[in-house]
Amino acid sequence: MPLLAAARAEAGSGKPFPEVVKTFGLSCALPGALQNAVAGAGAFAGRYADGVRANIMAGGDNCSRSVLLGALLAAEGGAAAVPAEWAAKTSRFAEIEALAAKLVA
Repeated sequence: MPLLAAARAEAGSGKPFPEVVKTFGLSCALPGALQNAVAGAGAFAGRYADGVRANIMAGGDNCSRSVLLGALLAAEGGAAAVPAEWAAKTSRFAEIEALAAKLVA
């Protein structure tokens, strides 16, 4: 099964995310890290905070997964997907948001 097709299948499997992550591996190595991020984006579509939290709790090298998973979920939901309290704690959030808006304009 092609790599991303396998990730999409796992996203819809109903398995707990930590179990999905173990399917593709806990390390930051490719292709597993990419597959886990894609699976997480599918499993947590429209639920940015839930996806980020589940990824952290999945363990392993969650940092590399978080970079892509957070980007995918934010791309889907826009800046409004990021909880306001998280945005308030992020230095220069408004500047980052403005730069992102320029990228997609």
